Amino acid sequence: MANQSANIINSSEFFYKVEELCQNSSETNLYTRLRRVFKEYNDLIRDCQLQYPNLSPITFPLEINIRQETIILKAVMDYESGKVEQSYEELKGLWDIQEVWDALKIKEPQKRTFYRARESSKPIGTKEAMFHVPFELRYRVATARFSMPGYPCLYLTKHIYTAWEEYGRAPIERMYYSRVFAPKALKLIDLRLRRTFSNGKEAKTEISSYLHVIPLIIACSLRVSQPDAQYKYEYIIPQMLLHILIEEISKHANDGQNKNNNLAESESSKAVSCFAKDGFDGIMYSSTKADPLYWKPTSVNTDCIVIPVRKISNIGYCEQLAAGFQLTKPLAFDYKWLKKMSRGTTKNETYSQSYFHLIEDELHNINLEKI
Repeated sequence: MANQSANIINSSEFFYKVEELCQNSSETNLYTRLRRVFKEYNDLIRDCQLQYPNLSPITFPLEINIRQETIILKAVMDYESGKVEQSYEELKGLWDIQEVWDALKIKEPQKRTFYRARESSKPIGTKEAMFHVPFELRYRVATARFSMPGYPCLYLTKHIYTAWEEYGRAPIERMYYSRVFAPKALKLIDLRLRRTFSNGKEAKTEISSYLHVIPLIIACSLRVSQPDAQYKYEYIIPQMLLHILIEEISKHANDGQNKNNNLAESESSKAVSCFAKDGFDGIMYSSTKADPLYWKPTSVNTDCIVIPVRKISNIGYCEQLAAGFQLTKPLAFDYKWLKKMSRGTTKNETYSQSYFHLIEDELHNINLEKI
């Protein structure tokens, strides 16, 4: 607990420093990196309070953070020692900490309009092709931060820019985009790195919840240090959490079909089953590739969403997810976009108003040099 003479940490300064802890590093394994990052985080917050505009100082939950860090580090140590099953069971211990579980539930109203992107060298003309990878092509599902090889999921973003960054800034002519609408608000587990919070009384609740799970969020938000590596240790914790969610959704579905099964649950299994029983659709997390401040002076939302399929089939798409979303046919980069104005819009588009000319203008700002 913070003492009476605690230093006051400015809100913006603190949240940026948390994000900086997730940047690239030289460590070659996850355990060593997380142990260093957690130490730096604890050094930052020890005997401090957080000052947020118009709110009384907020105390850091040091004891809960340390319990959380201990569980995560033990799970990582087991995983990197080849004790994968033991590692999963260790990580599930997080849900025994009620404050952690409560903090993971997104409480703010969620928008229902999202975007879906795909990169393709061949034309994509149907909305179906913009949905999750069909089951007959699940061999194409590769490993990623919140992706397990071979298991299809639906990935959404709140802005097209974020989707483009997630594809590694792929050539624009290979990108296709669809707008996705969720008729019902999604229930998501919140693993975002936060910079902003609600105004007014709600802010204190949001900040308090965020502070309770920062160690877990950091463990899920580490920027990849070796992008070309086959094995990216930064994906260990996010993939384990996705696996737990998928496992619990499947278990809950089976329990619904077998209501006469009266086997007693342990307290731990009850906590974990909240993933399914609370009706969660997926996980919301922060892109580690997109830059929120890329569009200065205003920032842009870089949230990503992963929604696992509910029921596996041999071909086609998940019936439950297909019934839960609507989406447009894909829109692709086309020559007509080259004619669009870079500065406003008019009916008579001239070359001087095109993106081609914009590039020419930019080239005139670059110094000429001899070979």
